[in-house]
Amino acid sequence: NHSIDLVITNCQAPAPVIGGVTLSGTSLTFTGTNGAANATYYLLASTNLALPLSNWTCVATNVFDQNGQFTCTNTTGSNFPQQFYRLLVGP
Repeated sequence: NHSIDLVITNCQAPAPVIGGVTLSGTSLTFTGTNGAANATYYLLASTNLALPLSNWTCVATNVFDQNGQFTCTNTTGSNFPQQFYRLLVGP
């Protein structure tokens, strides 16, 4: 007799994270990992960290590469207020 045992566990993949931020002139570049290959992500910004997510502004949209990594650039400058950033993965 032969058998194949299938064990299903309740484990989740790590959430995507912003791993690095670099400022060069007026360009703020974000890098990160842990995304699903070719999945869409949104970089959101707000001057108020306490605002509901629906009130944050989308400043960049792109897809993770085949390794789940991303790089995106946002323009900033001396006239811009303090910003908070979040990464949103979704449809």
